[in-house]
Amino acid sequence: MLKELYEFWVKYFMSTNKSALFKNLLLFSVMSILLIPSIHTGKAHGTNSNIISSADEIEHIFYLPPQSSEDNLIAGEFQEFNTFLPSATRKKWTIMTYMDGDNNLEEAAIDDIGEMERGGGSVDDVNVIVLIDRIDGYDTSNGDWTGAKIYDIETDTTNDIDSSQLVNMGELAMDHPTTLQNFIEYCFANFPADYYCLNIWDHGAGVFGACSDDTSGGGLLTINEIQSAIIGATTTYPEYIDIVSFDCCVMNVLELAYELRNSCDYLVASEDNIPFDGYDYETLISDITSNPDMIPEDFCEAIVDQYGGQYPTEESTCLSAINISKIDQIMTHLDDLATNLSYGLSNYNYKYLLYQARSASRAFSDGAFVDIVDLCEKINNLFINTKLNSVVTALIDAVEDAVFSNWQHTSYLSTAHGLSIFYPITDYQLPENVMNNYADRTAHFTGMDLQQDNQWGEFIRLCYNIYSLVAPEYPDFISLETQTQNTITENYIDTYLISIQEEEVYELSCIIESGDADIYLSTVTSSGYSIIIGSSLVNPDDGSIELCRRFLPAAVYTIIVLGVGPSSQYSFDISAYTIPALDVKDQQNTTGGSVYGEDGHFIQDLHHYYTVDLKKDIYSIILNNSATTNYLINIYSLDWELLDSLSPAGYGNGLQLLFNSTEEMTIIIEVYAFEGAGSFELVVLSSKGLGFSMVAVLLLSVTAILTISYIRSSKKQKRN
Repeated sequence: MLKELYEFWVKYFMSTNKSALFKNLLLFSVMSILLIPSIHTGKAHGTNSNIISSADEIEHIFYLPPQSSEDNLIAGEFQEFNTFLPSATRKKWTIMTYMDGDNNLEEAAIDDIGEMERGGGSVDDVNVIVLIDRIDGYDTSNGDWTGAKIYDIETDTTNDIDSSQLVNMGELAMDHPTTLQNFIEYCFANFPADYYCLNIWDHGAGVFGACSDDTSGGGLLTINEIQSAIIGATTTYPEYIDIVSFDCCVMNVLELAYELRNSCDYLVASEDNIPFDGYDYETLISDITSNPDMIPEDFCEAIVDQYGGQYPTEESTCLSAINISKIDQIMTHLDDLATNLSYGLSNYNYKYLLYQARSASRAFSDGAFVDIVDLCEKINNLFINTKLNSVVTALIDAVEDAVFSNWQHTSYLSTAHGLSIFYPITDYQLPENVMNNYADRTAHFTGMDLQQDNQWGEFIRLCYNIYSLVAPEYPDFISLETQTQNTITENYIDTYLISIQEEEVYELSCIIESGDADIYLSTVTSSGYSIIIGSSLVNPDDGSIELCRRFLPAAVYTIIVLGVGPSSQYSFDISAYTIPALDVKDQQNTTGGSVYGEDGHFIQDLHHYYTVDLKKDIYSIILNNSATTNYLINIYSLDWELLDSLSPAGYGNGLQLLFNSTEEMTIIIEVYAFEGAGSFELVVLSSKGLGFSMVAVLLLSVTAILTISYIRSSKKQKRN
């Protein structure tokens, strides 16, 4: 009876409006004094470890929120529940789940409490505490009650909730930060532990927040409010939250991680949607209760591992753990990226290519958020700018350093790296003026720290001003064998489109009439929008013609011209390339650069092709590299089926490929420089019909070529 009377006064006291609080304060104080003797001595009602035991502890029972008009807007009138349990002993872990089932996830909430009970619930070294808020209409089990209750989870294998109900709170506004703060304080006061994991459970919306409470109007806890609730609780109590976990959709965003930089050590969340069943709490609770000495980092990894084990065949599922102490270094490199991209958009005509890079990147929540690492990789795939590429690479390294555990379904093709950021390119399902609100830290983004401490918000605003959340206009289309010329300044980008109708070998030739410029060809590939060939000679030292050549399938390609010198004049065209014929026993001598070039020079994708008519015979295809190049060989049929190949053997090393032609046929030989720059010698020799002496000559020829290659290679190594 005493406990029920006590709980009545808790709820009555906190449900009274501000003007009435002080009218009842005296009455409450008198009532408390009357109750203290019987509570302290245990007379009449015996001992009870769940109620206060001395007058000194009264000050810990209630926390009065500061005067604010906002407090009176909470649906159902906010109720305090910071009951203090003085006999609580410090355990290894307290797992506190803030479960907002006051919406269409009510059934999942009930199911997850059942999973926690089957996992074992609270034990000697672990507290498992849940605040659950329900709603009418989605689940009728367990008495179909509504409102909020706090449970100390106990082991049970039935379908009903059989845990200890600590407090029946009535209706709470789970989308209000004071509710979250007081729940954390309640756990700090009553269930102290060496380690704390705060698990926020409900719908999630990334930078817009989490926890939608239908009864109180369907609002969200903003990420700033989540931060303020945690900081408020850890200010009131000398405790610290080790892990903040979100069993909510799309909450692994950098904005949230940065908001929590002073509030926890680790963040566990998903970049994408989380299925209805959420976490496997039976496994998680069993893991932590069976190994309470587990440190927070290991528990984070356990959460990620169980998630991967739970959804091995569920597409679009991923989960990762972030080391919050690494967030500042991400912010530094993100600021550099935002600054560089903003300058490029304003001064270097990045508009079209940046849009293509962003479009090709892994996005979540209908495109509102983008994976940071995948975005960076797509930028590196399309932009050849030493400073920008360096900034992007540093950001990739920083994110990969922070994400210490990451599971992603194979359907992502390794593009979900564990941390996203707000970067929409369409207005689909976004609030009006969302880009400016984000940059200004207003509306859903009020109080957010990232935009205040980083240029990313202004970059988002600039993108909005340029794109207006619609795709930019296409560059001009050009035709095959048509000369296109222009003058370009340093770091500026000219873009053109060309439609290739027939698959064959094409040659892109760009005459640099003055200055220095590079040329590239890009298109959509299996890894996104990427540069597939290019030429970046040092003009005029390496020559005045940028030349690249390759077999191209039918597609639409983007031609990119990059200004390298202060002012450069160029003229280019792209045309089908006629593959020259090579007769058996004839020797072909050619020179060229390579993908990686040599000491910054002669960088070009120049594929060399030859057709050879073969009879039924065994042929020896011999390639002799110069001492400064490393070539490879591919053999194709006329319909471009790969028949055979030889990988590079090293600078100056010769290659010999024996090819068995079982019928008369024409093959295409492709010679391609992997690294270095210089010449090669190619010859195709036949063995059919040769006498002993001719075979000996053939063998001697092969031996001589390989010997020369070895000598050249040795000299090259000595020079190095």
